[in-house]
Amino acid sequence: MTSLPSSPVKASMPRIRRRLALGVLTVALYGVAPGGVSHALAETADNAPSAAGSAPEARAGDELPSNGQLSHFSIDDADPSAAVPDMKAQMKDPIQFGYLLMDLADRADGAYEQKDFARAARYYKAIVKAAPQRSVGYTKLCLSYTGMNDLVSAREACHEGLFHEGVFPIDFVWYLHLLLDTKKQFGTDDLQQADDVFAHLKQEKVDEQEVHQLECDVALRVSDVRRMEECTKALAAGWPDDPKTITYQWSLAVYKKDFAAAEKFVQRAKASAMAPQGIQKMEAATRTAQHKTRSKHVLAGAGALALFLIGAMGLRVLRQTGTRPA
Repeated sequence: MTSLPSSPVKASMPRIRRRLALGVLTVALYGVAPGGVSHALAETADNAPSAAGSAPEARAGDELPSNGQLSHFSIDDADPSAAVPDMKAQMKDPIQFGYLLMDLADRADGAYEQKDFARAARYYKAIVKAAPQRSVGYTKLCLSYTGMNDLVSAREACHEGLFHEGVFPIDFVWYLHLLLDTKKQFGTDDLQQADDVFAHLKQEKVDEQEVHQLECDVALRVSDVRRMEECTKALAAGWPDDPKTITYQWSLAVYKKDFAAAEKFVQRAKASAMAPQGIQKMEAATRTAQHKTRSKHVLAGAGALALFLIGAMGLRVLRQTGTRPA
């Protein structure tokens, strides 16, 4: 049986990275920091200067370090994880541990903003060590690996983050993009993971159009006509004139050797916002498939072209993390 084609998946829109990368990391980490940290922070707030300007009496050891950081911990830029104390030490001095989290987050985010993704990754690893129960450290580590173009490590970090507190629906979307971009062939476990993510996204009522598009990408990857028919039907019902919808429909028609339908989708593409060069490639692929309908390679090439065209629509962000939105 002819296999549905697969190719490097396109990513969604820059908003994925924007929603993942922005925000206050330290606040997220404090949400599950050891109980002593929350207590200590509350105590610090109680001792803050009053409206009249009076300040609490200084205590020994309260002076801030002169090296630009809040905590007294020695942080090695080459191995910041070494600065993270064990649980006993965290509980013994929760205020200093809270300051350490702030120092690590500040350096991590600063490195990321400067596009020094390798340095950012080292600091996010330290944050994961300091607050392993929170998803935010894994997510930020995932983004750093993506910036380094180490998509396998990024996928693993993102996947781990899905099982911790504070995970967002968009984290699941990002993981799907990475799964598709790093798994050229899906095994049973990969497909099950994708289905679990789809179920979660639908339950959370995430952007239906993007979810259906990802379902089509998975359908192409696993050569599943039934899945492809379902996702294209959903896209046609909600977004019939979207160039991506037309491209998925065209790919399915070519695969099913329904060249009359494929030609109709080419004509619809001409009336859409698709770039002329993309339409030309669709026309050429359709003619080639008509002449060589028995060639699996030709049909695979048509489907691969479908995903290429989708990626060419200005949506590939996995390779563009160097420009971070404001």
